Amino acid sequence: MDLAEELIERVMENVTQYDVYERILIYVVSVVNDVLKKVLAQFNILENEGEEEQMKLVEFETLSLSE
Repeated sequence: MDLAEELIERVMENVTQYDVYERILIYVVSVVNDVLKKVLAQFNILENEGEEEQMKLVEFETLSLSE
């Protein structure tokens, strides 16, 4: 859960304003204590139509962890 929260925060910080729908996939492979870990996260950037102020509409969809 800590990893998911950190990914969500970082995506929201780094995504610029979008006016179209986009999907972002993050795939990370790392070795932790001599074990290969894989993380796959998916985020959706939603359309922002008709808003006076441009806002980041980031929706967290899935997170998958495997060894």
